[in-house]
Amino acid sequence: MSDALLVLYGAVLVVNGSFLLGKVEAKSVWPVNVIIGVIAIICAMYIGLTGSQGDASVFVATLLLVFAVVFTMMGINLANDLDGKSMGFYCVFGAVVCVVWSFTFYANLGAITFAVFCLVWAVLFSLFAGILAFGKDSWAGFTGYYCYITTFATLLVPASLSFNGVPLP
Repeated sequence: MSDALLVLYGAVLVVNGSFLLGKVEAKSVWPVNVIIGVIAIICAMYIGLTGSQGDASVFVATLLLVFAVVFTMMGINLANDLDGKSMGFYCVFGAVVCVVWSFTFYANLGAITFAVFCLVWAVLFSLFAGILAFGKDSWAGFTGYYCYITTFATLLVPASLSFNGVPLP
């Protein structure tokens, strides 16, 4: 289930990256964010409550929820033309969570790959925070491309490997 969510998260980041690059309009971006955000909230709750990811279930569910909330907020903000500052400060929180979870994945679970992924996601959250909370609109282009890179490096390729039974280091 979590691998399928990685693919869906990749889809959202491609759409959001395209939005940041000015390739698509807000009215076509928000439904993808809300739909996948809600699906992810449900799946993350299932993972967290059932322990389906073993010892890492709580960590995995928490990260999935942190992203699910940001995608849902993004969709709601775009659908209603809301100020994104509150979402930007939520992204500050998301960046901190990713840094803390990076340490947790490495120190407690020995999962170096997921520790590195969390650091990559912390940068992504920081870029979103810069744009939304701190008005760094000039970061949009770089952030759009960073969304694409993050999608392939930390979501689609790992999910594909996992689907094919290849364990990540």
